[in-house]
Amino acid sequence: MTALSAFSDTGKHNEQIFDLVWHSAARISISGYQVEMAIPFSIMRFPSQAVQSWKIDFWRNRPRASFHQYSWAAYDRNESCWLCQWGTVDGIAGVQPGRGFEILPTYVAYQSGQLKDFSAPRSGFDYSDVMGGLSVGGKYALSSDVTLEATCNPDFSQIESDAAQVDVNTTRDIVKSCG
Repeated sequence: MTALSAFSDTGKHNEQIFDLVWHSAARISISGYQVEMAIPFSIMRFPSQAVQSWKIDFWRNRPRASFHQYSWAAYDRNESCWLCQWGTVDGIAGVQPGRGFEILPTYVAYQSGQLKDFSAPRSGFDYSDVMGGLSVGGKYALSSDVTLEATCNPDFSQIESDAAQVDVNTTRDIVKSCG
């Protein structure tokens, strides 16, 4: 979260593997900036216990002439487990996890078209009818660690495909990277 209340401004288009919803605000002060975030417990998965301890960290990237990263928790560069070094917040009480149930209906529409006259580029377009399909996806958290996910009539255009590799006139096998 930036001082102007944007989620991120790294410019690197980092893919986030989770899709959280929260409310936040920030303001610039004399000594820096302050951030306030309200994260609904219903969007997080955690065990239902009376008193809990959570691992958490807050960090700030400062890309200038040399890159700096500031963190609430101290990190040991010789320790390979990044999450193991997060700070611990003890005594969290009176919170209940969400139901862990999510339904996402989707309608994807498309339309194609082509030039009316290929010899006259300004002739306009002939369009096909709008086509589309309805799909629905759902998730159910069986526990805080296991999630069941199902889709009816999925839109496969949203799935990342393998990067294409040219194999013409090559003397070696193509090697696909995993992960």
